[in-house]
Amino acid sequence: MSSNWKETRQRARSPQEKRFRRDSLIDAATALLEDVDPNSLTMARIAERAGISKGTAYLYFSSKEAIELFVLLRLLAEWGDEIRRCLKASKVSEPAQRYSAIFASTLSQHALLRSLLSQLHVQLEPNASYEEIERFKIELAEWLKALARLMSEDLKIEESQALRIVLQAHALAIGVGQMSNPSIEAQKVMSDIADLAFMDVDFEPFYEAALSDLFDGQLSKIS
Repeated sequence: MSSNWKETRQRARSPQEKRFRRDSLIDAATALLEDVDPNSLTMARIAERAGISKGTAYLYFSSKEAIELFVLLRLLAEWGDEIRRCLKASKVSEPAQRYSAIFASTLSQHALLRSLLSQLHVQLEPNASYEEIERFKIELAEWLKALARLMSEDLKIEESQALRIVLQAHALAIGVGQMSNPSIEAQKVMSDIADLAFMDVDFEPFYEAALSDLFDGQLSKIS
């Protein structure tokens, strides 16, 4: 057994060591979620990937869903950076078209982010502790506000107005993500019954159309 292996499993003492352990668990969960369905992920697998025992992992997170909350925050940060780059490079002048196309096209490329968003309120938060949800919500709020500040400056609208639009876009991402990822049986039902075909939605075009309606409606109220 190597000294590195033993060192990895010693209890972290300093704040830096504890932060490293937390980050290692989030890193491990992120890597595993790229290859496995979130429903099949376990705390034991995350701990093994991070190089610590399952018991030690529970010192840092109350559940694997709690870890997934912080994976979600990382993925949101990456998506936010991508939105900023695309907005900066965009040549589209019409705001509703520009924002809806960029939000939809970029999010459609992040399957894991869409999956975690769709589970946020029904699976992840219900299985996390008060303290973990508090930390997550505060960081999520900061992410939403940062995106709203960008939109406020770009569209010359009040930050509170931009924040309302961003929150609604966030809600749409969750809802459309759930609708576009039905269970196998639900997918079969919609395929078998012609009158239900309209309920079988493709994420990117449906989300883009919903966002376009949102931006058109909200910006028309402001102008």
